[in-house]
Amino acid sequence: MTVVKRNGGLFPSLFHNFFENEWHPGTGLTTGFANQPAVNIKETEFEFQIEMATPGIRKEDIHIQIENGNLVISGSTSNERKDENENYKRREFYSTSFKQSFALGENINLKKIDADYKDGVVKIILPKVTEERKNLIQKIKLK
Repeated sequence: MTVVKRNGGLFPSLFHNFFENEWHPGTGLTTGFANQPAVNIKETEFEFQIEMATPGIRKEDIHIQIENGNLVISGSTSNERKDENENYKRREFYSTSFKQSFALGENINLKKIDADYKDGVVKIILPKVTEERKNLIQKIKLK
């Protein structure tokens, strides 16, 4: 697996970097672009493990798929809050979505990928194809 994170095209990240306040990240003009979940990637001898923090997003609203050799993780949520009083009415809408993709190398066993969701964290296990299995020559009996 190649650890390449793709959040979108060139221009959103170019403008994000240009307008962002470098002393206080997340407080610049582009705060709306900053709703990408935090991701941890760990490599072991036999697998890659991806953990993505998705607080406030339900399991049903998270989608994981493989597209053109990339692992694509996306999700969205929306919420509405109403406050009514004698003198005022307020209605707030909140929605967020994300989409991140990771380039997968040829050493990933695509048929054995596993994903789990617990306490707002998505954990994806990407098993490696071992060198033994790549170079394996096996005879199969014909019955």
